Amino acid sequence: ERLSVSLHRLQFLYNMHIAMCDENEVLRLNMLNSPLPNLEKLCLRGKLDEGTLESSLFQTGDQKLRALYLIWSQLKEDPLPCISRLHNLTQLNLTRTCNGDKLIFRSGWFPNLKFLLVRDLPNLLQLVIQEGAMESIQTLQLAHLNKLKDVPLGIELLTSLQRLSFLHVTEDFLMLLNQCSRIQHIRWWYSTRNQPLSRKCKSLKKEVSFTFFMLV
Repeated sequence: ERLSVSLHRLQFLYNMHIAMCDENEVLRLNMLNSPLPNLEKLCLRGKLDEGTLESSLFQTGDQKLRALYLIWSQLKEDPLPCISRLHNLTQLNLTRTCNGDKLIFRSGWFPNLKFLLVRDLPNLLQLVIQEGAMESIQTLQLAHLNKLKDVPLGIELLTSLQRLSFLHVTEDFLMLLNQCSRIQHIRWWYSTRNQPLSRKCKSLKKEVSFTFFMLV
């Protein structure tokens, strides 16, 4: 409650990072009843109460938010319908954000998003990208998605995509990648659980070295 009261006074705040000491400690921001109009970068590291994404912190209005990092949120609800209203987002990090088995990026969502990291979602079985979603995306990183059953549906629709990364995949999932015709026209990299991050770029058919810029 005291944190929420203090935040109301910081109307010129543009960068906020709130981290809990433990990933199971609950970060309660539901008492915020007015948005922070100049906030451009927000990182919340901690378990979120259900309904937090409906709070004023995530309301649109004159929202300037460009970068959003939701880490350890462990939400039961799908976070995408709420945060998709943040049309100015250019960076999005979803790490242990939700416990659902499916994520759908719907048409018209995240029109200015350029960097997306989806990481460590323990129950995620399927990721779907509809035509018209993330039309400006340049970098997509998928990491530690141990239950993902297939290459994301609709990934071939991301015509602006320049870098596609699959990190710490199983050998079985690597076989799926090698057989997937939907990504053969895209420049993509991978690492397995027992291999370093310097791997093959499939579109060039040769060994390359590269550096990952993780959104953390």
